[in-house]
Amino acid sequence: MNGIDITRKIRALFDADTIIIIVSAYDLSEVEDEAKAAGTNMFMPKPLFQSTVCNVLMTLTADQDDYDFMGRRILLAEDNALNREIAVELLEMVHFTVECAENSQEAVDRFEAAAPGYYDAILMDIQMPILDGYKAAEKIRRLSIPMLHKSPFSP
Repeated sequence: MNGIDITRKIRALFDADTIIIIVSAYDLSEVEDEAKAAGTNMFMPKPLFQSTVCNVLMTLTADQDDYDFMGRRILLAEDNALNREIAVELLEMVHFTVECAENSQEAVDRFEAAAPGYYDAILMDIQMPILDGYKAAEKIRRLSIPMLHKSPFSP
């Protein structure tokens, strides 16, 4: 069965809330109209790149207009340049101001040097050089730096 046939079977069994994404190494423009008529929601070309998958997931899970974090600052600790670039792009799409650290020790140092409440959140990779994310989180928690305002992420 090809992707269009499978889409028809899925649509016959499940309601319209079920998301169907066709992933293919072939030129999807040739079958796009037929696939959409069968009920396909989205298409992704192979090879799959992390940025493509992230963009599709963002499209599926959030209306960007519903999320506006203008004026909020995040410290992003990520040692992998590609992952860092993707994360920055996604965070900036919802108007976060993003500052980056290339390792966890740098994140600890930046947080400690910042004024209280300067960062609204820290996003940190767990497996990092110099200091792993768990140990960095422990160090940050022990700093006893008061927050000037409540985090937008807490209830």
